[in-house]
Amino acid sequence: ITKDITVELDSAGQANIVGEDVNNNSFDNCAISSYSVSPNSFTCANVGTNAVVLTVTDIFGNSATESAVVTIVDNVDPNSNSKGATLYLDSQGAASIEAAEVNNNSS
Repeated sequence: ITKDITVELDSAGQANIVGEDVNNNSFDNCAISSYSVSPNSFTCANVGTNAVVLTVTDIFGNSATESAVVTIVDNVDPNSNSKGATLYLDSQGAASIEAAEVNNNSS
């Protein structure tokens, strides 16, 4: 039995989950020995909804699978760094500047 979850990327643009994160009270008549989920790691390329498969295995090696949805979100603001620039006005009193001229390794 699964549940859908939402996971935030960290400051490095990474997120990892384990089977228990999408498990929703799976049960077995004996005992469950493990939960695994695939895929279990995500990056900025995975922002949005992602299908995953939970595999639950009991102590005798019997297993069952079920799908869940992991929604990856990026709530980390970009890092903005700027540098000064000197502009000279033309004969009409106008000047222009491009963002790249004041960007100082923003990420």
